[in-house]
Amino acid sequence: MLDDKLIEALEREAIRLLRVEWLLAQPDGFKLPRRQDLEILERSLKGVGLSPLLRGEEAVALMRNGEREVGALSYGWLLPWDPDPTGERMALLRLVLSERPYIKALFWDQATLYQPPRSKAEEAAFQDALLVMMDLYASAIG
Repeated sequence: MLDDKLIEALEREAIRLLRVEWLLAQPDGFKLPRRQDLEILERSLKGVGLSPLLRGEEAVALMRNGEREVGALSYGWLLPWDPDPTGERMALLRLVLSERPYIKALFWDQATLYQPPRSKAEEAAFQDALLVMMDLYASAIG
């Protein structure tokens, strides 16, 4: 099947998609944390709030439903340790996403891939994700 390797990486959560509903609910001036910090936040919210990241099965369902509800964001990082130091890109992204309510999840490397420093397990997931992440930009189903 088309995009099998991508689907498998999403199921294994080598890549975790960012929940657009959660992102749009954040206050003005919000700076997106790295994936590891979003997972810490997710654990603290367990059962009491909307998770910032989709679980593997949620991501796969969005990819497979044929509704093209997954977006992929790509741009050069302005600083090696901060892709958006001024917050201008976040403000623009939130505007664009609010005008496109059909986009439910987003691939955004800072939030969806493990960032340095990485544990050994995080490094393995990162390397796994690198093999398929480009499929998100060219997916016929996503």
